[in-house]
Amino acid sequence: MNAQITTKQTDSLTIAGLTATAPDASRRSTGAVVQSLFGQVIDHMEAAGADRTTPIAHYVPDPDTPEVHITAGYAVPNGSVPGLEPHTLPPTQVASTIHQGAMATISTAYQALATWATANNRQHPLTSPTWREHYLEATGPDNSPWLVELQLELP
Repeated sequence: MNAQITTKQTDSLTIAGLTATAPDASRRSTGAVVQSLFGQVIDHMEAAGADRTTPIAHYVPDPDTPEVHITAGYAVPNGSVPGLEPHTLPPTQVASTIHQGAMATISTAYQALATWATANNRQHPLTSPTWREHYLEATGPDNSPWLVELQLELP
């Protein structure tokens, strides 16, 4: 993969979502948790008639265990959807790249960001970086055409 990495400052963003914990940072563990969360969140969003335009997942490693806390939800102006919790992602500087294709191959984009961070001395300890996934085009059960912006929060 020849990923283009850019850095940018993000704005504060409020999402309506749910949070759960994966036992470790493997794609197998985090993928299962985020899929389950989005299934539940979509049910609440549809019941409320809320806009599902901007899905976002936020991955925060526990500094003392291998666990990863995952919030999955949708950007909403007021953060209020019955049955969901408002979560505010603070403004921060990120390294960003775009992944287009199946979620099964997204690890190559993650690795490109991790390699960039190491080469540019812009990393948290890479055993515990904080990530964001912005699903730019992610409709339907076939995820092969999906377009996802990956963001590595920078120190």
